[in-house]
Amino acid sequence: MLAIEAAMDAAARHAGEDPVAFRLRHLAQAQAGEHLLHPERLAAVLRRAAARAAAVPLPRGHARGVACGVYKGRSVAAAVAEVRLESDAIRVTRIWCSHDCGAMVDADGVRAQVEGNLVWSMGLVLSDELPTDGGRVAVDSFAAYALPRIAQMPQFDIDLVESEAAASGAGETAIVAGAGAIFNAITAAAGQRPMRLPVRRSDLPNAP
Repeated sequence: MLAIEAAMDAAARHAGEDPVAFRLRHLAQAQAGEHLLHPERLAAVLRRAAARAAAVPLPRGHARGVACGVYKGRSVAAAVAEVRLESDAIRVTRIWCSHDCGAMVDADGVRAQVEGNLVWSMGLVLSDELPTDGGRVAVDSFAAYALPRIAQMPQFDIDLVESEAAASGAGETAIVAGAGAIFNAITAAAGQRPMRLPVRRSDLPNAP
Protein backbone atom coordinates (compact mmCIF):
# COMPACT_ATOMS: atom_id res chain seq x y z
CA MET A 1 0.00 0.00 0.00
CA LEU A 2 2.90 2.39 0.60
CA ALA A 3 3.89 2.14 -3.07
CA ILE A 4 0.29 2.61 -4.22
CA GLU A 5 -0.29 5.63 -1.99
CA ALA A 6 3.04 7.20 -3.00
CA ALA A 7 1.98 6.76 -6.63
CA MET A 8 -1.41 8.31 -5.87
CA ASP A 9 0.30 11.36 -4.40
CA ALA A 10 2.60 11.62 -7.41
CA ALA A 11 -0.43 11.42 -9.73
CA ALA A 12 -2.20 14.14 -7.71
CA ARG A 13 0.84 16.42 -7.96
CA HIS A 14 1.07 15.80 -11.71
CA ALA A 15 -2.63 16.66 -12.05
CA GLY A 16 -2.22 19.76 -9.90
CA GLU A 17 -4.84 18.53 -7.42
CA ASP A 18 -5.06 18.36 -3.67
CA PRO A 19 -4.14 14.78 -2.66
CA VAL A 20 -7.29 14.30 -0.57
CA ALA A 21 -9.61 15.68 -3.26
CA PHE A 22 -7.81 13.56 -5.87
CA ARG A 23 -8.42 10.38 -3.89
CA LEU A 24 -12.03 11.26 -3.15
CA ARG A 25 -12.72 11.94 -6.83
CA HIS A 26 -11.40 8.55 -7.83
CA LEU A 27 -13.19 6.79 -4.98
CA ALA A 28 -16.44 8.38 -6.12
CA GLN A 29 -15.91 6.73 -9.50
CA ALA A 30 -14.91 3.35 -8.07
CA GLN A 31 -17.13 0.31 -7.90
CA ALA A 32 -17.08 -2.05 -4.96
CA GLY A 33 -15.31 -5.26 -5.89
CA GLU A 34 -13.66 -8.32 -4.47
CA HIS A 35 -10.63 -6.41 -3.16
CA LEU A 36 -12.30 -3.12 -2.26
CA LEU A 37 -14.75 -2.66 0.57
CA HIS A 38 -17.49 -0.19 -0.30
CA PRO A 39 -15.62 2.86 -1.68
CA GLU A 40 -17.92 5.19 0.26
CA ARG A 41 -16.67 3.66 3.52
CA LEU A 42 -13.06 4.32 2.54
CA ALA A 43 -13.98 7.85 1.46
CA ALA A 44 -15.66 8.42 4.83
CA VAL A 45 -12.53 7.63 6.88
CA LEU A 46 -10.43 9.72 4.48
CA ARG A 47 -12.72 12.71 5.00
CA ARG A 48 -12.69 12.21 8.76
CA ALA A 49 -8.91 11.99 9.07
CA ALA A 50 -8.36 14.95 6.75
CA ALA A 51 -10.88 17.07 8.65
CA ARG A 52 -9.34 16.31 12.03
CA ALA A 53 -5.89 17.23 10.74
CA ALA A 54 -7.14 20.38 9.02
CA ALA A 55 -8.58 21.59 12.34
CA VAL A 56 -5.03 21.84 13.72
CA PRO A 57 -2.80 24.64 12.31
CA LEU A 58 0.29 23.35 10.53
CA PRO A 59 3.37 24.41 12.51
CA ARG A 60 6.02 26.32 10.63
CA GLY A 61 8.64 24.03 9.12
CA HIS A 62 6.35 20.99 9.13
CA ALA A 63 4.64 19.17 6.28
CA ARG A 64 1.81 16.67 6.04
CA GLY A 65 0.99 13.66 3.92
CA VAL A 66 -2.12 11.56 3.53
CA ALA A 67 -2.89 7.95 2.64
CA CYS A 68 -5.76 5.49 2.91
CA GLY A 69 -6.41 1.87 2.17
CA VAL A 70 -8.28 -1.37 2.66
CA TYR A 71 -7.04 -4.24 4.82
CA LYS A 72 -7.75 -7.73 3.45
CA GLY A 73 -10.72 -6.39 1.51
CA ARG A 74 -12.68 -5.76 4.72
CA SER A 75 -11.54 -2.99 7.10
CA VAL A 76 -10.52 0.55 6.10
CA ALA A 77 -8.29 3.28 7.46
CA ALA A 78 -6.99 6.69 6.49
CA ALA A 79 -4.11 8.64 8.02
CA VAL A 80 -2.54 12.06 7.91
CA ALA A 81 1.05 12.27 9.10
CA GLU A 82 2.97 15.40 10.05
CA VAL A 83 6.76 15.51 9.85
CA ARG A 84 9.60 17.94 10.45
CA LEU A 85 12.99 17.64 8.78
CA GLU A 86 15.72 18.30 11.30
CA SER A 87 19.37 18.79 10.45
CA ASP A 88 20.21 15.16 11.12
CA ALA A 89 16.86 13.38 11.44
CA ILE A 90 13.32 13.02 10.15
CA ARG A 91 10.88 13.60 12.98
CA VAL A 92 7.27 12.39 12.82
CA THR A 93 5.46 14.85 15.08
CA ARG A 94 1.80 13.86 14.76
CA ILE A 95 -0.43 11.24 13.14
CA TRP A 96 -4.18 11.36 12.72
CA CYS A 97 -5.87 8.07 11.88
CA SER A 98 -9.53 7.27 11.22
CA HIS A 99 -10.23 3.56 11.42
CA ASP A 100 -13.32 1.51 10.54
CA CYS A 101 -13.24 -2.20 11.37
CA GLY A 102 -16.97 -2.65 11.84
CA ALA A 103 -18.40 -3.43 15.27
CA MET A 104 -15.85 -3.30 18.10
CA VAL A 105 -16.07 -5.58 21.12
CA ASP A 106 -13.24 -3.77 22.95
CA ALA A 107 -12.64 -0.23 21.64
CA ASP A 108 -9.65 0.29 23.96
CA GLY A 109 -8.05 -2.82 22.53
CA VAL A 110 -8.66 -1.59 18.98
CA ARG A 111 -7.17 1.81 19.85
CA ALA A 112 -4.05 0.14 21.22
CA GLN A 113 -3.82 -1.98 18.08
CA VAL A 114 -4.06 1.11 15.88
CA GLU A 115 -1.32 2.88 17.84
CA GLY A 116 0.91 -0.17 17.51
CA ASN A 117 0.23 -0.27 13.77
CA LEU A 118 1.22 3.39 13.43
CA VAL A 119 4.48 2.81 15.31
CA TRP A 120 5.13 -0.10 12.96
CA SER A 121 4.40 2.25 10.05
CA MET A 122 7.12 4.59 11.32
CA GLY A 123 9.56 1.70 11.37
CA LEU A 124 8.62 0.63 7.84
CA VAL A 125 9.52 4.06 6.48
CA LEU A 126 12.32 5.27 8.75
CA SER A 127 14.26 2.39 10.25
CA ASP A 128 13.37 -1.15 9.19
CA GLU A 129 16.26 -2.92 7.49
CA LEU A 130 18.23 -6.11 7.90
CA PRO A 131 21.93 -5.26 7.63
CA THR A 132 24.39 -7.98 6.71
CA ASP A 133 28.09 -8.44 7.27
CA GLY A 134 30.04 -10.92 5.20
CA GLY A 135 26.85 -12.54 3.99
CA ARG A 136 25.47 -13.03 7.50
CA VAL A 137 22.70 -11.12 9.26
CA ALA A 138 24.43 -8.55 11.48
CA VAL A 139 21.55 -8.00 13.90
CA ASP A 140 20.90 -10.76 16.42
CA SER A 141 18.53 -9.16 18.95
CA PHE A 142 15.77 -6.57 19.33
CA ALA A 143 18.21 -4.47 21.36
CA ALA A 144 20.39 -4.12 18.27
CA TYR A 145 17.50 -3.67 15.81
CA ALA A 146 16.52 -0.12 14.85
CA LEU A 147 12.96 -0.13 16.20
CA PRO A 148 11.15 3.19 16.79
CA ARG A 149 11.82 4.25 20.39
CA ILE A 150 9.63 6.00 22.96
CA ALA A 151 11.52 9.27 22.48
CA GLN A 152 10.59 9.21 18.79
CA MET A 153 6.85 8.80 19.32
CA PRO A 154 4.57 11.43 17.76
CA GLN A 155 1.24 12.59 19.12
CA PHE A 156 -1.45 10.14 18.06
CA ASP A 157 -5.01 11.23 17.25
CA ILE A 158 -7.01 8.01 16.85
CA ASP A 159 -10.57 8.21 15.52
CA LEU A 160 -12.47 4.93 15.80
CA VAL A 161 -15.62 4.80 13.67
CA GLU A 162 -18.63 3.51 15.57
CA SER A 163 -20.39 0.98 13.36
CA GLU A 164 -23.17 -1.58 13.48
CA ALA A 165 -21.60 -3.47 10.58
CA ALA A 166 -20.18 -6.93 11.23
CA ALA A 167 -16.75 -6.92 12.83
CA SER A 168 -14.16 -7.06 10.06
CA GLY A 169 -10.99 -7.12 12.15
CA ALA A 170 -8.53 -4.49 13.35
CA GLY A 171 -5.45 -6.62 12.72
CA GLU A 172 -2.94 -4.56 10.75
CA THR A 173 -5.48 -2.21 9.18
CA ALA A 174 -3.80 1.09 10.11
CA ILE A 175 -0.57 0.03 8.41
CA VAL A 176 -2.24 0.31 4.99
CA ALA A 177 -2.49 4.06 5.62
CA GLY A 178 0.17 4.96 8.17
CA ALA A 179 3.31 4.16 6.19
CA GLY A 180 2.07 5.87 3.03
CA ALA A 181 1.06 8.99 4.97
CA ILE A 182 4.52 9.27 6.55
CA PHE A 183 6.28 8.72 3.23
CA ASN A 184 4.09 11.31 1.50
CA ALA A 185 4.69 13.81 4.31
CA ILE A 186 8.44 13.37 3.89
CA THR A 187 8.06 13.95 0.15
CA ALA A 188 6.09 17.14 0.83
CA ALA A 189 8.63 18.38 3.37
CA ALA A 190 11.65 17.63 1.19
CA GLY A 191 10.21 18.70 -2.14
CA GLN A 192 11.56 15.46 -3.56
CA ARG A 193 10.51 11.83 -3.49
CA PRO A 194 12.83 9.47 -1.59
CA MET A 195 14.13 6.69 -3.77
CA ARG A 196 14.77 4.00 -1.16
CA LEU A 197 13.65 2.66 2.20
CA PRO A 198 14.30 3.22 4.99
CA VAL A 199 14.45 6.96 4.33
CA ARG A 200 17.46 8.68 5.90
CA ARG A 201 17.87 12.41 6.38
CA SER A 202 21.09 12.11 4.37
CA ASP A 203 19.00 10.84 1.42
CA LEU A 204 17.48 14.32 1.15
CA PRO A 205 20.54 16.59 0.77
CA ASN A 206 18.66 19.31 -1.10
CA ALA A 207 15.74 19.48 1.31
CA PRO A 208 15.27 22.70 3.31
